[in-house]
Amino acid sequence: MITAITEKATIEAFMRQDTYLHLYEIGDLDEFFWSHTAWYAMEEAGVIAAMVLVYCGTDLPVILALEDANRGAARALLCDLIPSLPDRFYCHLSPGLEDVLRPRFRLEHHGRHNKMRLANPDFGVVPIMSGTTSRFLGPEDEKPLFALYSAGYPGNWFDRRMLETGKYVGLFADDRIIAVAGVHVYSAPYGVAVLGNITTHPDYRGRGAGAQATSLLCEDLMKTTRHVGLNVHSQNMAAIRCYEKIGFKFHSTYDEYAALRA
Repeated sequence: MITAITEKATIEAFMRQDTYLHLYEIGDLDEFFWSHTAWYAMEEAGVIAAMVLVYCGTDLPVILALEDANRGAARALLCDLIPSLPDRFYCHLSPGLEDVLRPRFRLEHHGRHNKMRLANPDFGVVPIMSGTTSRFLGPEDEKPLFALYSAGYPGNWFDRRMLETGKYVGLFADDRIIAVAGVHVYSAPYGVAVLGNITTHPDYRGRGAGAQATSLLCEDLMKTTRHVGLNVHSQNMAAIRCYEKIGFKFHSTYDEYAALRA
């Protein structure tokens, strides 16, 4: 039986069974994101067995269907939701759940991804490279930040509203942003953060600029959050090694797809 869930405490209690798998969902309980969310659950014997989040805070809705403990319940829930899903969306799915959508949607696979967790809260901050400075960015930095993304990370998933969190660290050389590390989700009340939109200008790659920005951001996040994670393409070994040096460890896998109703 599908149930629409509107009680934050109920959602959080379920998601906390695997906090690092569900960092996005827990963070979206924060008032900054909450109004853009819709939550659906599948119950078995009166107990929630699986849950799906539909997030509509961006032009392209995002669906999170992540479930490692009870894939059967997750499959049933996703199947029953198909008629009410948007005609076009992006999704994060636990491996195998994509087969539920294939009969009704054209799926474009965007790769297997790893979820990583910051396992060492006493990590050492990477020293700032010579000739650079760093600071936290705000909405006024949107234009130069977009210039960096255009050069180093075209087509990235960036919500300009996230600059309002104050959790984007920029590394500067000659007054130009050459590297940045930010968040996709951040909530001090819920003690979670998910890093994202991390990139380095092509002219400065291979010198540790991205690691420096990321470590500075993690140092700041650990002041207000207990659980910090990130998602990275499973084939991006350079990024994975960089994150491991900072203190991140593998947690789980999932797949990303763009979906269009057939």
